[in-house]
Amino acid sequence: MTLLRKAVKSDAEACGRVQHASWVETYTGLASDDFWERATPARCVTVWEGWLDDGLDATVAEIDGEVIGFAFARPAVDARHPPVRDVELQTLYVLAAHHGTGVGQALLDAVLPDGAPRSSGSPPGTLGPSGSTSATGSSRTAPPTTARRSAASPRSAWSGSDIGESTSVVLDLGARCCTA
Repeated sequence: MTLLRKAVKSDAEACGRVQHASWVETYTGLASDDFWERATPARCVTVWEGWLDDGLDATVAEIDGEVIGFAFARPAVDARHPPVRDVELQTLYVLAAHHGTGVGQALLDAVLPDGAPRSSGSPPGTLGPSGSTSATGSSRTAPPTTARRSAASPRSAWSGSDIGESTSVVLDLGARCCTA
């Protein structure tokens, strides 16, 4: 079973390890030697310690107590184009051994749940749909084959509102439950 939960300060080492391993899996042969000299496992852990100390709202995915991925979103910033939503995906990494299992999609859904587009007047930083409340002290179990996405329903079948501080989402992803 895959557990999604809010990252806590004690996750810094595991998140740093996953980030570095994901970078190695993804960018070996693409990134410069200079990058690899700076992007050490220890540096990734240090960065995560700072982020979590500063209150970063990240979601981690774990299996049997081992962090295998993470994601976080941040408020959208007006840059060259006006943002479409109030928040945007900042980072999402899942160890390669868990690609194709639905973990990445579950993390994406956890940090970017359905929400009103920015033009609706929802205040910046609003993660859930208008009028939604944070689910706290509860957990949801995903049916192994029903968490599917479609154009009509961009949120997975198991997804509720945003993940609150004490909320866990338990996923039985089976072989590949979250295919389009």
